[in-house]
Amino acid sequence: MVNGVMNMLFNVVFGLLLPWIVGLWLCKRETFIVLVIAPISSVLAFVINEIGVQLGYWVVFPVLRVETLSVYPLTIGLYPVLGSLMIYSIKVYKVHPMIAVLALTTITTISEILFVIAGKAVYGNGWNSFYTFLSYFIPYSIVYFYYTFLMKLLKKDKGIMEEGKSLRQEH
Repeated sequence: MVNGVMNMLFNVVFGLLLPWIVGLWLCKRETFIVLVIAPISSVLAFVINEIGVQLGYWVVFPVLRVETLSVYPLTIGLYPVLGSLMIYSIKVYKVHPMIAVLALTTITTISEILFVIAGKAVYGNGWNSFYTFLSYFIPYSIVYFYYTFLMKLLKKDKGIMEEGKSLRQEH
């Protein structure tokens, strides 16, 4: 019981609270990025974690009646903040998108491997670090393409709005 409480406390502190301290800092600098990227990152994390847990690819401790509940702090904390930081680094620091995706994928994969080594999670049903890498690479790539798609739409809409404004001014 105490071990389960400590594991969940660990998940909440390191998966939710500390990431959102960084997330609040980021929100002060680039609110738009956080408002746009955090939700899609969280949705992708929910889908992947639900599939992974239900298919027995991994277990995150503590094991609760709702098995994915122990992953929720990371799903609504760490992953949305990491996705936002990735887009922030691409936009503000001009990091090449592929480098940003690969670097974040590698860092997250290594962190998860350490998480497994520390006994905070276990892999099952043939899951391994390569699949873990893919399970991060694909969503981070989707987040990047979602952001670029959204920015193109906004630029297009801005052009349409400006055309409409100039037409109204002519009349």
